This record gives sequence, C-alpha cells and structure tokens, in this order.
Amino acid sequence: HVMCGFFCEWDKDGQKITRNVIKSISFKLATRLPDYRKILLAKIIARGSDFLSGMSDSDLFDQLLTQPLSELIDGGRERCLLVIDGLDEAGDDDNNPLADLLADNLYKLPHWIGVVLTSRPEGAVKRAFGRYNTFECNPLNRDHEADIKEYFEYYLAKELEGVSNRSEIVEKLLDNSEGSFLYASMFVEGVQKKEI
Repeated sequence: HVMCGFFCEWDKDGQKITRNVIKSISFKLATRLPDYRKILLAKIIARGSDFLSGMSDSDLFDQLLTQPLSELIDGGRERCLLVIDGLDEAGDDDNNPLADLLADNLYKLPHWIGVVLTSRPEGAVKRAFGRYNTFECNPLNRDHEADIKEYFEYYLAKELEGVSNRSEIVEKLLDNSEGSFLYASMFVEGVQKKEI
C-alpha cells in the first residue's frame, strides 16, 4: 500500500530544498487520496495560493500534510506507506534539513500512515533519527549475502545448467556484487538479454 514514493538524488538541486519535497509528497498524496485532495484544495482556495509562501518548512509540513491528513475520517483505513529513498542525498554529512524536518514531524502524521526512509548511515541522518528505532541493513550481513547468492542461483539456473564449476561462478559473482543487490539484478538482466 505505497501511497507515495520520493527518491532523493544528490545531483538534483531542487530536491535538496525541503519545501519542494513537502509539496511533491502532498501532490502525490492528493492524486491518491480524494478526501485529502478535497480538504487541501478547500484550504488553498479559502486562504489563497500564496498563503504557503512565507511559512517555515515545519509550518509547511503541518499545513500540507499533518493538518489535512488528520482531518480525514480514519474509519478503519488500511495502513499506507510513504517511501522516501536516499534521504542522505538530500543533504551532506553535516547538514540535512529534510532529515531534521522529518525526524521532528513524522510522529504528527495519523497512525494509518507509515513512513519508510532509506539512507546510508551518514552523520546528519543518524543524528536526526537517533531517538527512533531504526533498522540497519548491512550489505555485508550473511543473510543479505545469502539472499543475493540465492538470487544468482535461481535466475541464472538455465545459463549455469550443466556447468561443472557452477558454485565457483556464483561465489565469484557474489564477491563482485560486494553486497549490492542492484549489481546482482543488473548482471542477471545483462545475462538474460545476452549482453553479458
């Protein structure tokens, strides 16, 4: 039930501006939640479209997300998710305004909204979310490595059928992946397309 996904990219200056991220999330939610869209539009029409311009990032989060979402009838809604990927890329190791804003405001969202944030363990993000119970996915973890190995074995089964050094090949691929599932999936795709 992912309602909204936002993918931070280090080379996109506009995405580093916290208020643009808030507005983007609000827009994406409005396309998926008609009752939220109705409340949000009524608020903008009543106050004028420029009422948001002088607000702090925290007030903007409150006006576009917290308040309108809290006004919705819960009525047993299924839990939905907001996903923000690459949060570390919205700042640097010393300063990440988006991480600070989210850490200070996420608890204000209604209980039926869950938030999944992904980030490398950089200083500013770790400081911002230090009080939260976070889950660290270490690419060098044995379980993670076993998942990638199983992925190679399953998706390359046809190509490796009858190959005598099959396990050596899979182990070499696992070493080359250095814990990156993206590497594994792109390699498999290349093999299946006969590019590799």
